[in-house]
Amino acid sequence: KFDWWVPGRLRKAFRHFDIKKKGLISQSELADGLSALKLKHSAEQLYALFSSMDLDKDGLISCSEFIIFVKDPWHHFIERKIKRAIRNSALSSRDARRIFDDLDRGGTGLFGRRDFATALTQLGVAGLSTSEIQRLAQRFDIEDDGNVMIERFFNFLQGTTESTHSPARNDNRPSPHTQTPILRLL
Repeated sequence: KFDWWVPGRLRKAFRHFDIKKKGLISQSELADGLSALKLKHSAEQLYALFSSMDLDKDGLISCSEFIIFVKDPWHHFIERKIKRAIRNSALSSRDARRIFDDLDRGGTGLFGRRDFATALTQLGVAGLSTSEIQRLAQRFDIEDDGNVMIERFFNFLQGTTESTHSPARNDNRPSPHTQTPILRLL
């Protein structure tokens, strides 16, 4: 029996697939891990599974990507909903950055779940259920401590690759004077 909601269980499951113990799962490691569990799969099924888990499309699955997939395999639907709402709001990167900075009063680069919900509302995202907000927040909560990393969420909004490999805050923020649209070509 696998109780994924028990703290630490998902990291243990991740380690099952992380055969090389590098903190990342390759497609071949995923295949080997599934085979060790006696789960049969075609090459197409393996590719589809791996592609849906590899959020940053770097060819590797990090622990946070693994956890997101297990906790919420339908996170792609929420992602599309968020991006559509923000695209329709026509916010600039500068406007979005101002919203983030105003809510990040302590300068930590982190949002609590309540501030995250407030930021979504200020970004023009309406109509998300509490469950959807929590599930989206989990995607950007690398440390699994209830805090959303602002830079990861901002990169997600911009359509740039979201790094899932390092929990360190990226202090190389774009200039607050940048006027690029928050969502480029989606």
